Amino acid sequence: MPCAIRMQLYEENNSCTNKGRGEGKVRVREGFVIARKFGLNWKETMKILKQVAAALVHFHDNGTSVYVDLKPENILIDRGKNAFLCDFGAVVKEGGNMPETYTKEYSAPEVVEPHKNSKITKKVDSYSFGIVVLQLIMQDAAILPIENGKNIVQKHIKDRAKDAAEFGRQHAVCRRLLQDGCSKEEEIKITDVALRCARGNPEARPSMKEIQRMLHEI
Repeated sequence: MPCAIRMQLYEENNSCTNKGRGEGKVRVREGFVIARKFGLNWKETMKILKQVAAALVHFHDNGTSVYVDLKPENILIDRGKNAFLCDFGAVVKEGGNMPETYTKEYSAPEVVEPHKNSKITKKVDSYSFGIVVLQLIMQDAAILPIENGKNIVQKHIKDRAKDAAEFGRQHAVCRRLLQDGCSKEEEIKITDVALRCARGNPEARPSMKEIQRMLHEI
């Protein structure tokens, strides 16, 4: 059964900018519109990822805030397959307290289980971006582990991707995208970018500007 990742499809009256905010009147309708049901090919997938990365770089460069709640529901996709970042209700200041509003599946470990005196950094957004990348390239809606009693039926999406990269195909890209133009070099590079972003240690994650550079090299 084809899986789909929940995102937003919008119809516009005027215009929007993919640098982090909408302009003009935008009517949004929700739907399970990404992955196979949305029909994204490799070129469109990379286009969306690069635009979301550009929006986060712009946001980070123009202040000291952290977006926090990056997830497919907060990415608007127009009919031209352009991506726009929306919903800034969870934004917090870098170095401040952990946010009260976040989505567990996409949130970094330091947000979900903060230690004493934990401070939020922009690397939180890097982690969330990595999970979104994995969902898009794997076309898999399942993120968190699935347990049956003491047995893990399915691992976390980043662990499944890591297993595929280290012990299987050397990458985590789904067959559909491989057939749609993703080369052998690209499949390895995009998997590496995603796994770097999703590292548990925030200091080991790349910044969004570094991520943007790596995406443009793919």
